[in-house]
Amino acid sequence: VSPTATGGIITTYTGFRIHKFIYGMSETFNFIPAIGFNVDWVVVAGGAGGGSMGAGGAGGFRTGASHAVTAQTYTIVVGQGGAGVNGAGTSGGVSTFDTVTSAGGGGGGGFSNSVPGGTLGGSGGGGGSIASAPYTGHIYGAGNTPAISPITGEVTTVQGFHGGYGY
Repeated sequence: VSPTATGGIITTYTGFRIHKFIYGMSETFNFIPAIGFNVDWVVVAGGAGGGSMGAGGAGGFRTGASHAVTAQTYTIVVGQGGAGVNGAGTSGGVSTFDTVTSAGGGGGGGFSNSVPGGTLGGSGGGGGSIASAPYTGHIYGAGNTPAISPITGEVTTVQGFHGGYGY
């Protein structure tokens, strides 16, 4: 008998049973294994919104194999995408599964003297521009942030990269 679990949208692909959780159905879900077994996982956070000058960063993307689960309820959180705005974009929401956390993408930078830079996240937001002469580009948001799990305190796998400089 194959190990089974409930929760999410269940499909099969090349002999694997897949539980897919997406934002819009709900923000949180339960994954409930009937018995203990190992799972392969992908956790993707919400992408960020673009600013008036910089693009929003992609949500953090982490993947792994042979993660042990037991017969209990696991809460799955799916991060919402950030809003694009005329200014600095908003960051995407965090997604989690058990001890795995992926950070939302960093918001894109604006065309502003006060907050032109992209913000940090799974992948950092693109930099904006200073709104007065000489209209220089501003720094990007740092990616792969946080690199340490807020749950276990351990260094985690890479989840994204820095955004680009603004112009």
